[in-house]
Amino acid sequence: MTKIILLNIGWMKYYQGRLDSDPIVGGGSHVAKHRYGHEIFNFLPWEGRMYGF
Repeated sequence: MTKIILLNIGWMKYYQGRLDSDPIVGGGSHVAKHRYGHEIFNFLPWEGRMYGF
């Protein structure tokens, strides 16, 4: 049987950090409780690199 992985990721337009103009939507109970998830940094450059959370 083929294995599948499902991810509950919050949605944003730009993923450039915590911005009032680009709030995170969805993403499960962590986002609902803390109003952020680490995926908000997915496309935010840091020291010449980009990381995926």
